[in-house]
Amino acid sequence: MATNKKSELKELLKIEITEKAPCEKEIAFKLPANDVSAQYDVILNDVRSSGNVSGFRPGKAPSSLVKTKYDKVIRQELVTKIFQSAMERISSEKIQIVSYSPPDTPPEVDTEKDFEFKMTVNTAPEFELPDFHGIDVPIADIMISDEQVATEIDGLRERFADFVKSESPAAASDLLKVSYTSTLKDEPEFSEGEKYLVSAPESWVWLSEPELIPGINKALTGAVPGGKVSFKAEFPENFREKKLAGKKAEYEVEVKEIQRKKPLDSDEALCKRAGVEGIEKLREMIRARLKFEEEMRNTEMIKTKITDSLLGMVGEFALPPSVLKDEIHNEFMAIAREKVKNESEMENFKGEKDIHMKSAENRAGKKLRTFFLMKKIAEKDNITLEGKDIESYLAGASRYYKMNKKEFKDKLEASGGIEEVKMSLLVSKVADHLVEKIRAKVKNS
Repeated sequence: MATNKKSELKELLKIEITEKAPCEKEIAFKLPANDVSAQYDVILNDVRSSGNVSGFRPGKAPSSLVKTKYDKVIRQELVTKIFQSAMERISSEKIQIVSYSPPDTPPEVDTEKDFEFKMTVNTAPEFELPDFHGIDVPIADIMISDEQVATEIDGLRERFADFVKSESPAAASDLLKVSYTSTLKDEPEFSEGEKYLVSAPESWVWLSEPELIPGINKALTGAVPGGKVSFKAEFPENFREKKLAGKKAEYEVEVKEIQRKKPLDSDEALCKRAGVEGIEKLREMIRARLKFEEEMRNTEMIKTKITDSLLGMVGEFALPPSVLKDEIHNEFMAIAREKVKNESEMENFKGEKDIHMKSAENRAGKKLRTFFLMKKIAEKDNITLEGKDIESYLAGASRYYKMNKKEFKDKLEASGGIEEVKMSLLVSKVADHLVEKIRAKVKNS
């Protein structure tokens, strides 16, 4: 009974739509007083049939007593029903709403007066869709040269290299066995990592990035086994071991042993380390991997060219103001995360705030125009974002961030990031669709 009445309620609501600005409308709702009273009575009867009134069995208490006890609850439920019906009503008006702002203070129910409220909604932008099927982007053939494969094999020889003891002066990529002391004071609150950097009776230092201690690589380059080296270290403000950040120290290092890489010079040894049967099989696998990686890069380049071409064809169009505002904020925060890693960078960022805000506005505008453009193409070509698309992303992203899939999903939903993910996935899916269309056209031409 209540369901039928609810479905009727949306038809009882009177609405008036006013265009406030491009992509922004104000909708005024009104439920006439007689309908407010009738809907109140519907909820009252539902409560009466199940409500608990002392001295009466459910459904037998007089309506006046039920009304006295549950009046506040009935009014709250009626407001909820009206708002739900209002959303159903504007959905039936075929307005493409992308965000809305309900009244800050919901109006109170008075059964003798009209129930009126206003809601501001942001709507999808309106623009003419270009002939996206006729778009033409050149696609190059992907060829992997023998030289590229040879370079990769040389890299594997280096990667699987053995370290052998050397008496020569230390050079880049050597592994040195050392002991060291410093002028730093070992504090009780230091972590094991921090204590290890204060002094060590034995340690291995690899002369490559990242350095174990700032300046140690340069100091040890040219050192010989049995030799001693002194150097000054200055730990940066953003150093990984926080209690050493910003500190200066002098180090005394004794070189006990030097080991140097000896690349594998045998195809047989290389294939054994790589777990491959034969050098030709290894070349084949490397060629396939390089081709796949190049195809992925090529696809991303084509997708960018397609997007830029379509945006150029469509031109500028208005965007939903509140959605744009939120996206500008998101982009500004993203830029801050990119630029600010320590306190001094924060000061620089503040000084260039206007520049970064302009960049955020440009990035947000392009991102949203791309989304609405791709969304419209998706509607035209019946492309939908399916559950498996989202699940596939969540599986991959949770592995990347080393999180449980459900925990990662819950975190995204709690932060509102899941909508950002859906937007990105839809744009990517439509772009992939357009790339395949172009490739098919090239193949058949």
